[in-house]
Amino acid sequence: LHLIVPRLLNTPALGWGDVKLLAVLGLWVGASGLPLLLLLATLAATPRSLWGIINRKRAAFAFGPYLVLAAWLVLLFKPTLWLLLYSFTR
Repeated sequence: LHLIVPRLLNTPALGWGDVKLLAVLGLWVGASGLPLLLLLATLAATPRSLWGIINRKRAAFAFGPYLVLAAWLVLLFKPTLWLLLYSFTR
């Protein structure tokens, strides 16, 4: 993500701190929890991002708290989240 997103958006997207945190959280939640972690963190950060776009304040904001929140949710509810996600794809 750290290498791909800047090329798509022509702007830096993730700092190295976010990348390191994601690596540690990925070890913590496991390979099966990593897609959920990224999805939940992105969904959690979307309102903040949209607020910045609407108010024309496109300043960078910390993504780490969203990663930690998503990791916590994945650790607590991984089986339930996978079932919920699967139900949306049927």
